[in-house]
Amino acid sequence: MKLTKKTILEKLKKIKKIKWHKKPKVVKKNTLKRKLRAFDLKMDRRQREPSAKPKTIDETMRICSNCGNKYVGRHCPQCGQAGTWQRYTFKQAILNFLDIWGLGNRPMFRTLKELFWRPGYMVRDYLEGRRQFYFPPFKLLALVIMLLLLISLIPGVQMESNFYWCKDTTIPEGMLSGVWLMLANWALSFGEFLSRNMLYEYLFISVVFVICVWIAFKPKSRYNLVETYIFMIFIVSQSLLLDVPDMLIKGVDHACETHLMSTASLVAPTMGLMTVLSVLQVAIAVFSVWLLVLSFKQFYELSWKSTIMWLFLAFIVALWVVVVLGYTVGYLHGDLDSVAFIYAVLLLVLIPAAFVIARKYFNRNETLVPPKFITLGKIKMLFLLFLPFIGFTLYQQQVPAALSIMLFIAYTALVMGFSFLPIWLYKKYHRDLIAYSPSLIVLILCFLYLIIW
Repeated sequence: MKLTKKTILEKLKKIKKIKWHKKPKVVKKNTLKRKLRAFDLKMDRRQREPSAKPKTIDETMRICSNCGNKYVGRHCPQCGQAGTWQRYTFKQAILNFLDIWGLGNRPMFRTLKELFWRPGYMVRDYLEGRRQFYFPPFKLLALVIMLLLLISLIPGVQMESNFYWCKDTTIPEGMLSGVWLMLANWALSFGEFLSRNMLYEYLFISVVFVICVWIAFKPKSRYNLVETYIFMIFIVSQSLLLDVPDMLIKGVDHACETHLMSTASLVAPTMGLMTVLSVLQVAIAVFSVWLLVLSFKQFYELSWKSTIMWLFLAFIVALWVVVVLGYTVGYLHGDLDSVAFIYAVLLLVLIPAAFVIARKYFNRNETLVPPKFITLGKIKMLFLLFLPFIGFTLYQQQVPAALSIMLFIAYTALVMGFSFLPIWLYKKYHRDLIAYSPSLIVLILCFLYLIIW
């Protein structure tokens, strides 16, 4: 066939009409990721089911041995007496004695079991009305602290309060006056009271952390602040129970150092035992972190990725609270001046506010731009976490406070601007290259700077 201009144009038109499709993505079967995902779904399905199930309905007609009331069921509806009773035995006497401390009933042991198997789902069941099957959270916390105090009597095991510094902190004369001096003295007295009463200390610590958690998880939560506080009490009890083996290991370590190391023939076995104990401590720490993430994942019903992200945000909020408290103590103790305290307060306000504004902007535009630009903006927002290091450098170089505040605000605005710029450019021009161009320019400039430097 002879090729003419007409035939060539017809062939080109046919080629233009052809729709080019990408090759379908081949899904690899039985990969490690798919196996882990299937195992996670299987375990989650098992953990959703509570181990405690209601008993079958008892239709037996009984006469109450306490008040003589006729009723159907296991307990008298008039006085609460059990329908069946047994003669007192040694076992019954021990259970009644343990019931004084809350240990003589099955909900205590069931709660301890589910606190390490399905902690988040257990708290959800408790908040949704299944409360007779589980131990009350505040009683559980009191018993766990009592157990830790008993273990702290072992030689070499010390349980120091988080507010021990309040006993030695004094306010220099002339630093504060009037209402501020009164508030500072009250805060130190309150901290000293908490250092002497561990139950109230952990109740107060739970209040501080629950506010951080509630702020971070509020977009994904359907629970109010009080319900989140109940969840946090269970989590604090869980973390304190995980401190028990760590305290026992410290006691064994102290015994090895004080008694066994004095005998030369026991040096090698003792060193081997201490190595095993160190590995065990690391394993307990890793298990504690995993159990914490699992508890939040089950309670809020999120994926592993989302749970870690929101926990990281809660950690950032808690970190700034601790920083402000630390700067306040240093300021009252005379170790830091007022400029450092101003820096801490400004960072506490500036960084969370910037993240809140960025989250609202990303949520508003997630349906208007491809997900890759939202992810790119979130990655750029992480550079805002370098602001404390910038503040520390400015403080060390004794830069004036007014100039430092202006630099803080300018750096925050710069990071937010570069985070929002790809989204804005894509909405305006609808081209990937134009949206990526600011990031590419910054990368090229950084590369050239490293080469020249």
